[in-house]
Amino acid sequence: MQMLQMLPNLMSILILTSPFVIFGLGGLFWKNSPLKGSTLWILTVSVVVTYGLYVGHAIAAQKAADVKLQSFDLNHDGTISNNEETPAYYDTLTRWSQDTGRSLALYFGWFVAITLNSVALVFYWPAVSIVRAVWSRMARECRS
Repeated sequence: MQMLQMLPNLMSILILTSPFVIFGLGGLFWKNSPLKGSTLWILTVSVVVTYGLYVGHAIAAQKAADVKLQSFDLNHDGTISNNEETPAYYDTLTRWSQDTGRSLALYFGWFVAITLNSVALVFYWPAVSIVRAVWSRMARECRS
């Protein structure tokens, strides 16, 4: 149960870092492929992976919320009876029912994935150019 509660947080970190990781791996592994220099392919793969992680995050959050709601079922009969209803249960139920982000993740996921990858692309490629320039200068200085 503890791991299920932490899974959405871990997936949030993966969602935010996945574009940078995929751009890095794409530049590394596709360097000698026929798709060399094809930013569009790397961007497409990154958007699809980010979307999948975003939807997976929504599913994990839904399962974690369901497990938390079922934890109030003390006699494990599948329903919450009057003696099991507490203020904490009502608070959890209210937060569960008002979270529309989980149900709209399929639609907003594309927007989030495209926006996040566009921002990552704007910051990633100039950073790679700077690192390559510094790296090549250091390599030239070491050779001489």
